[in-house]
Formats: sequence, C-alpha cells, structure tokens
Amino acid sequence: MDYTCLTKIDKKLVTGKYIINGNDFDRGCSYEIDIETNNQVSIVILNINEEATINFKTEKDSLLKMSFLQEKPCKISINGEILGNSNVVCYYADFTSGDVSLKTNINLMEENSECIWNLSSLTKDKDNKEFDVSIYHKSK
Repeated sequence: MDYTCLTKIDKKLVTGKYIINGNDFDRGCSYEIDIETNNQVSIVILNINEEATINFKTEKDSLLKMSFLQEKPCKISINGEILGNSNVVCYYADFTSGDVSLKTNINLMEENSECIWNLSSLTKDKDNKEFDVSIYHKSK
C-alpha cells in the first residue's frame, strides 16, 4: 500500500498509510488527527517546521502508528486521547543538530486503551534536548 501525502488534515482519517512533510506547513501550525472507529492508520511525519502542535484522538477499536523523523531544531507539543480498545504506537527519531523540545500529554480514556512510546536521539556539542513524555490513565 502506498502512502498518501497530507497537505492539510481537515477530516477523520480512515485505514491507510499517510505521510506529512513538515516543510509543507507554516511555522506554528497545528495538526488535527482524528481516527475513526475500527480503523488502522500509519502516519510518517518528517521534519516538523520549527514549531507545531499535534492533537490526535483515536475512537474505539482503532490503531494509530506515528513515526517521527526530525532533522532540524524544533519545538513540538503532542496532545492525544485514546478511547477504549485502541492502541497508539509512537516512534520518535531525533537526528537534529541543535535544540529540541518535545512535550507530550497523552490520555488513556477508557479500558484497554494503550500507548507505547519509543524515543531515539543523538546529541553533540552544546545541543539542548528536552523530552517530556506524559501518559495519563483516567478511570471513570
């Protein structure tokens, strides 16, 4: 299955593979990702442009895989809600020469919701890299 390039996200995503090139978006933009019930979505996100916010929500019985490849300095905020019987798997690879700030707030909202976060980063010289990954499980 080929990847579909997203130049804007203004609808719910259904089963498929997607790619977002941060160079196609303005600095300070916001990505809204909504996965409908019973869908499996893979998104590759390349080089977010300096500063961005990503908000996502997975409806029940869904799977979202997000893979980030970052090669330039950035400030990223990721906020998510994962509903029942849904899984989110994130891979973040940082090969930036320079400063990086990544802050996540992910909420597991119902039973059997799950998030797996994988992080890899390289640093040299006086790079300042800050990763703040927070996952909350809210019960009823």
